[in-house]
Amino acid sequence: MFLLKIDKEEQKTFTLHMIYTILDGIIMGILALNEFVLIKALDGTDYQISFLFQFSVIVLLFSILFTELQKRTSQKRKMIRLVAIITRAPLILLFFFPASTGSMQMQIVYQYVFLTIFLLFFLSSALILPVINLILKKNYKHENFSKYYGYTASANKIVMLIFTFLFGLLLDFNETAYTYVYPVVGILGIISVFILTQIEYTPAPLEIKTAFWISIKKTFQNMIKIIIRNKAYRDFEIGF
Repeated sequence: MFLLKIDKEEQKTFTLHMIYTILDGIIMGILALNEFVLIKALDGTDYQISFLFQFSVIVLLFSILFTELQKRTSQKRKMIRLVAIITRAPLILLFFFPASTGSMQMQIVYQYVFLTIFLLFFLSSALILPVINLILKKNYKHENFSKYYGYTASANKIVMLIFTFLFGLLLDFNETAYTYVYPVVGILGIISVFILTQIEYTPAPLEIKTAFWISIKKTFQNMIKIIIRNKAYRDFEIGF
C-alpha cells in the first residue's frame, strides 16, 4: 500500500531498487559461506582463509580512489555495468573446477585462482556502492530516502539469511555444489547491476577543477580534519 503514496518515478526507482536488493541478498547469502567452501572443498589454509575473510573490508580502502574516478566520468551507468561484468563474470570459471583438485601443486593453483576471483568480485563494491547511493539520492525525495532504503535493506538481510541457510544445506549434501552455484551467482550479479541502472539518472555537468592526485590528497586531509575536530563522529568510528 505504501507504494501508492509515492509518485511514479519514485515507485519505479523503489521497484528496481527492491529487485536489485533481493538479488544482492541471494548473492551475498551464498557468498557468506566462501570460507567454508575454501576449507572444505579446496583444503584452504588458515593463512588463505584470513585473506578471503578480509577481502570485503580491505577493498574499501580503495573507495576514495574509485569515488574520485566516478566523479570524473559522466557515463556512470556504463561504468558500473562494465565493472560488474569485469568483476563478476570470472565466477563462471568456477564451473570448470574439478570435483577433486588432484595433486598438491594443482590444489594450490585452484586455491589461489579462487582467492583471485573473489578479490575481483569484492573490489567492485568500492566503486559500485557509491554510484548506487548517488543514483538513489537523485531519485528518492529527501524525506523518503531513509524509509525506502530501510525497506530494501530489511528485504536484503532476510533473503541473505534464507539463502545462506539453503546453500549451507546444499554444501552439506554436496561440497562441490559451489562449482555450479557460483557461476549462477556471477550471472545474477551482472543482471542485478543492469536492473539497477535502469533507474533514470541525469549526471551533473562535469567540473574538474583540480588534478586527480591533488583531489585524492585533499580528500585525505579533509578526512583527518573531520576526525580531529568532530568528536562525536570520531567516537562513533572508534566504536564501530
